[in-house]
Amino acid sequence: MESWTIEQVGDWLIENSFENNVKPFKDQNIDGSALMRMDKDNISQILCTSDENGIIKRPTSEVKFKFREKLDDWQIMVELEQSKLIAGEKLDKYSLRTSVSSPSIETRPYWIDDDNFSNTDLIEDIEERL
Repeated sequence: MESWTIEQVGDWLIENSFENNVKPFKDQNIDGSALMRMDKDNISQILCTSDENGIIKRPTSEVKFKFREKLDDWQIMVELEQSKLIAGEKLDKYSLRTSVSSPSIETRPYWIDDDNFSNTDLIEDIEERL
């Protein structure tokens, strides 16, 4: 999401009922990265709209709050996705490390060091079966 294009940011604005703000965002070249860095002052400025007579309307507190809330939700999703990727990479590394360094269950009796393991009972058991 942080790598969103200007058009994708426009789509996000429309999906979140900010269709009147698509043009100012495009005019300011707001992409995903710029959207992530927006603060309270940027939001107030960029959410200004103008009517058909060219009269500029400042956003209400409710509009700014709604936008900030949607943006915060989006940023949390980005952070969660990044955390999942990092956790997945760590799990993959751990799985690889344990699968390479740990013997399989079938080989475990032979892997135990000879001072602590006597396989004579095992050999006798096998011979009895034959």
